[in-house]
Amino acid sequence: MPSTADYEIIKPLGKGSFGDVNLAREKSTGRLVAIKDLYINQILKLDKKESVIREGKILEKLSNKPFIIKLYTKFKEDNQLFFVFESCKYGTLSNLLKIKKVFEPELARCYAA
Repeated sequence: MPSTADYEIIKPLGKGSFGDVNLAREKSTGRLVAIKDLYINQILKLDKKESVIREGKILEKLSNKPFIIKLYTKFKEDNQLFFVFESCKYGTLSNLLKIKKVFEPELARCYAA
């Protein structure tokens, strides 16, 4: 079963309502991943348990589709839930747009599809 001991945290990528997202390296493969660290007590406090469960199920079903971030694994430790995702060089689509300012037509068509 996966655990936080399997990953080396490199740097924070973002912060959300339920927890943090960090860039990490999988120790066994050297692969870069994004780890979403959700605090279960915060999820319950905000009454979002069903939303988080739904997110996990949707990501599992869509992880083999193009243009969808791959969910490699998920696991629970203590009072935290972890989703381990494929790492994207530019992060979110909005981050990429901030960097590029304007998408070339071919790239825009790719994201619009």
